[in-house]
Amino acid sequence: MYQLSSTFFVMLVSSFSLLSAQKNNECSCKQDLHQLHLELIRTPAFNENKEAYKAKHREALEEVKNIKTTFDCFEMLSRLTLPLNDNHLRVYGPATTKKQDSVAFNRLKVVNLVSVIPNVDIDLDSLEQRLEFRKSEDLEGIYHSATLKVALYHDLDRKEYVAVVLEADHPLWERGEVFSTYVPYGKEYLLATGTNFNTRRLISYTEQILEGRLLSAGLKKDTLKRYFDKAPNPEETYLRKELSDQVTYLKIGSFKSFYPTLSEAEAFYETLEDSLNKPNLIIDLRDNTGGGDRNSDILYKIIKKYIKDNQLYILVNYNTASNAEQFAVKLMQKDNVTVLGQQTKGTIAYEIKDDPMKLSCTKFIAILPSKKHAEFLRYESQGIQPKVELTTDLSWMEQVMEFIEKK
Repeated sequence: MYQLSSTFFVMLVSSFSLLSAQKNNECSCKQDLHQLHLELIRTPAFNENKEAYKAKHREALEEVKNIKTTFDCFEMLSRLTLPLNDNHLRVYGPATTKKQDSVAFNRLKVVNLVSVIPNVDIDLDSLEQRLEFRKSEDLEGIYHSATLKVALYHDLDRKEYVAVVLEADHPLWERGEVFSTYVPYGKEYLLATGTNFNTRRLISYTEQILEGRLLSAGLKKDTLKRYFDKAPNPEETYLRKELSDQVTYLKIGSFKSFYPTLSEAEAFYETLEDSLNKPNLIIDLRDNTGGGDRNSDILYKIIKKYIKDNQLYILVNYNTASNAEQFAVKLMQKDNVTVLGQQTKGTIAYEIKDDPMKLSCTKFIAILPSKKHAEFLRYESQGIQPKVELTTDLSWMEQVMEFIEKK
């Protein structure tokens, strides 16, 4: 188990520990485990992975007997979902305030149990020295953001990777606090169990480590190196450019199926009707985290007609997910279509319910699936493997244009 942060340990133990909750309110992590279990066995993913899930549930029933902190409970419940192989299915802490300052957050830390972040009980100076010169391809090492410096190391006793804060130029973080913990699964993915950077809300999410970077968290070992796998023009959701007399470029940043994004998409797609008249088209799905068919089907019908006589090139990256992955798969199975980039998120085969479930004791929130798309199961936790892998140290647009010219 981890230690609780020393800045508020005394107040927390006296008023808000899980043990106190169990004694005073007959409420425990075990009760929430049971409540979550009853929901998980009703999910579409359970029928696909019954035996693996049952084995993990048996482990959880033993593990919960020793749970003493909220963070440990959160880790256990989050990891219970892994054998179901449904990356839309995640557990979160209750929402905290949208915007924090140091005064508000210090108050939050002692009145809101879900904001409890553990401290590690190890020599941080020795840890930093040991990890300082790890290679970029090693998972372990020292990672940086604009305001944090963290050490990522393998905890053999707990059988997980841990990212701990070494330095923080941020009012909400302190040296020694756990930023996140990680367990590997699928095809080179990690389940991250940690906190939102700006609110400290407990969250679980899919992480990938590539070339010395925590891709979802945005931390990296080499702060001077520039990478080219992010989508350009982040302020634009939909964008068209004529790159040459032979190539048209479309950025499709979202397939959200609700207004106002949907109305923006509909207006953009209308401009494409009968105007895609060049022999090569690039559709950029980088950082498109999905949405729904109500949006993507409009574009799909246009593109399906276009590729009968022309070439399509689809760009994907680690943050291409859900309905954007489905869109890419449907097209890449056809002639005249090439997918380029890097492995996608692998969050593709299920849809989520509109209403999340709240656990009674911890108030954690479970995002549950509503529907299975069997045709995409082979890509869940595997992602789409591009036909052409692009390097991250050169402009992806230049690499794609070179590929088109050679072809």
